[in-house]
Amino acid sequence: MLNQTGRKQGARLSPILQVGLGVVITLACLATAWYTGIIPQAPSEDATQTSATPELLEVEQIEQQVMRLVELPKGEAPSLATVTDPDKLNDQVFFREAEVGDKVLLYTEAKRAVLYRPKTGKVVEIGPFVLNPPEEENPLTNVTPPTGPLP
Repeated sequence: MLNQTGRKQGARLSPILQVGLGVVITLACLATAWYTGIIPQAPSEDATQTSATPELLEVEQIEQQVMRLVELPKGEAPSLATVTDPDKLNDQVFFREAEVGDKVLLYTEAKRAVLYRPKTGKVVEIGPFVLNPPEEENPLTNVTPPTGPLP
């Protein structure tokens, strides 16, 4: 059958199909834009948790440089310290050759320390490391003196 404009009546899509087709086309365009990178993807939870801070990157970089020179303790992430005033460290044998800018890798579980000089790429010192040595206990500190007459 022909309508007043001369077209077939069944050739026109219903409004519900028009909206549905529009939604499908829009979703397909958005998915393509997201997939190709036009719309940036949100970082995953794992990516944000594993993103390293500049400090961690420096520790890893220094550790890799030192690892090429000497064997380091396995299974432990070191702490990193930078020598800023070697004069204050002169009383410690480990730091007698230390210079400003030297790095100290501290392995607390392995009780090892490595003094590394980045500007020359050399290990200056390796030695034992104790964070806070326990003070020796006096065995008599908990003894209370007797009171009263002695037998």
